[in-house]
Amino acid sequence: MANTREAASKRPKLWDHLRSSPLWWWIGASTLIGGLLTIPLFRGDLAVTAWGMELSRESILLQWWNDAAARSLFEGEPPGAQDLTYATLILVLAAYFCALTPFWGPKASGIRLFAGYYLACMLLFLVANRGLKTFFGRARPLDVLRGDQDYSSTWLIGPYGFSEAVSKGSFTSGHTTTAMFLLPLVFLLAHSSRRYLTWPVFALAVSWGALIGTGRVFRGSHYPGDVLWAMIVCLWICAFAAYRLFGLDRRGQSPTMPSCWELRLTTWSALTLFALFAAVIGIKQMVFEPAWYWPLVTVLSTLLAWTGSIKTACLTRC
Repeated sequence: MANTREAASKRPKLWDHLRSSPLWWWIGASTLIGGLLTIPLFRGDLAVTAWGMELSRESILLQWWNDAAARSLFEGEPPGAQDLTYATLILVLAAYFCALTPFWGPKASGIRLFAGYYLACMLLFLVANRGLKTFFGRARPLDVLRGDQDYSSTWLIGPYGFSEAVSKGSFTSGHTTTAMFLLPLVFLLAHSSRRYLTWPVFALAVSWGALIGTGRVFRGSHYPGDVLWAMIVCLWICAFAAYRLFGLDRRGQSPTMPSCWELRLTTWSALTLFALFAAVIGIKQMVFEPAWYWPLVTVLSTLLAWTGSIKTACLTRC
């Protein structure tokens, strides 16, 4: 009995665990800030969007930025702000595949870890953004201002049906999510020899995301709440991937990893997140738009999420 009590007393308490883990500070601080900023936006973000649209009509510079923030070469348009993200992704992909060759030598494992983490974050950004759009189905400001759809506040289910929500749900902002491409670098720098760049890059990442989001709000494509929470969700993903999936804080700059470990971890974590969203969306659809296939979708997605979480947990222990 005495040995049992002594062993229990040596176990870290919950507060000690929370205090020693940067993950919970990142998530807690960002959630608190987001919650405080959401209070005035809960009913006021439509008015802010309408004000921004009116302001941009009177400014050629704002009109130019609104268009530039939405453009991309990959959509058959002139170069735009989104192309910075795509160019960075191409460079990271090239670095990752080069690291799979013998050319890099002992540096290959570190490059694989960092590139794998970056690509995982960007893929999880995409899955989370599309999942939130589909689940909440929030109507675009332009549809609401025209009277075609009803207004819904941040974090409340909107009027869009499934097909509309998948293709053009407003919450969260997809362009802002894509613009957060610098955010994974913050956590990579925090666990490298260049830690002094962490906060400057964080400020740059947030500023760039906010600039792109402002263009989307002033264009009438999103509410301020869509932009705010797109940035916060991206921060959650980066922090969770850094400290729970890839273990950047414990692997060091010259990690030893099994072959293609980071590729398998990225795939299974993205599949797990996708399945979780599919299961939750299936439950929502059974309530609001019942159809015979939604129970099947929910059951299969739950099984995939369970399998994926086990596979992901096993890979994180490697």
